[in-house]
Amino acid sequence: MKSKIFLLAVTILLLSKFTSFAGGPTQAEIKEKIQTKTEAQITQTSTKNLTADEFLKRLRERAELKLKERRLKMLRKFKGSFGLSYGYEDNPNYSNPTTHIQSASFIEQDFSLAWLPTFNKFLGANVSYNLAKQDYLTFGTLTYYDHIANTSLKYYPYHSLKLILEPGASYEWLIFPHDPSSDYTQLKGFLKLTYSPSRLWSFGGKYERAHKIFTKKYARNPSQVDLRFDRVDYRDAVELWAKRNIGKYSIKLRGRGYGNRSNDKFQNYYDYNDYMGSLTFGGSFLPKDKLYLSFTPGFEWKDYTDRSATGGKRFDHITTYRLDAYYSITKNITLNYSFSVRRSNSNAATGEYNDTIHQLGFIVDF
Repeated sequence: MKSKIFLLAVTILLLSKFTSFAGGPTQAEIKEKIQTKTEAQITQTSTKNLTADEFLKRLRERAELKLKERRLKMLRKFKGSFGLSYGYEDNPNYSNPTTHIQSASFIEQDFSLAWLPTFNKFLGANVSYNLAKQDYLTFGTLTYYDHIANTSLKYYPYHSLKLILEPGASYEWLIFPHDPSSDYTQLKGFLKLTYSPSRLWSFGGKYERAHKIFTKKYARNPSQVDLRFDRVDYRDAVELWAKRNIGKYSIKLRGRGYGNRSNDKFQNYYDYNDYMGSLTFGGSFLPKDKLYLSFTPGFEWKDYTDRSATGGKRFDHITTYRLDAYYSITKNITLNYSFSVRRSNSNAATGEYNDTIHQLGFIVDF
């Protein structure tokens, strides 16, 4: 009889353990239930002797406190990233005058920090800073630092993300330590528009006005004599795009055109019109979408207004191909690889080149 009772007790114990393992509450869930029940008991006790008006006042205070905490959380949204990559470029234009090697390797570092507050259901903002540094290991004189500060407002006129208007401005400061004549500062004003009528389609556009000052380079007169003021370029650009989502895949068509005008009057050397177009095929692969791939063929036509070349005014007709791959190691660390080809056909000798770049690196988000 005693052995039967013992066997029955062991059986019940094993069944209870198996039930817990198969799907019963965990220790953390049990603690959470106890805590929730305790809080409810405290709340019930603290409000037990309150009048109806006092009880409603207490509820309003708690609701206002939660709303305030939510608003502070929306205002304290920050995002940052750091990237490091190694690249290899093959381009005859970078030929070393001593060794005549027509290739170069480089290291690129990127840092960005953004404040992305949401003020209310109509208005948000984007305030960011980005620093990029590139060091050519083969040609040390091509090192540069690129600083960009950006600020914009995001306006949602219809209480949803279907239509977004984004006016803003950015300031860029590009520095070449070994070639100050290429340094410049650039101020841009822009207006972006994004419209997403459904999950399948989205459309967008952008108008941009840029004012670029070469702080160490003078403008020239028609006789190629330096004037005693900085060279300044003005640019007006328009961009349009359309995107179609197909499950985990997408197709994006993009077009951009701009006119560049300069106060350098020697052959109006820097006056030209530029037209670009591209088609991007992208998609996510592997479990949890760990791998993202995109392929972008494109073209660029640059026609100069007066700059002379063989057979008349200079033109540069460029075709481009780019492959990008991103693999998520963790939630915050991503490996990235890019392969790009840029081929230029021009009626000027300096405009003829074939440029191929391989670049491998990683990005850390925080």
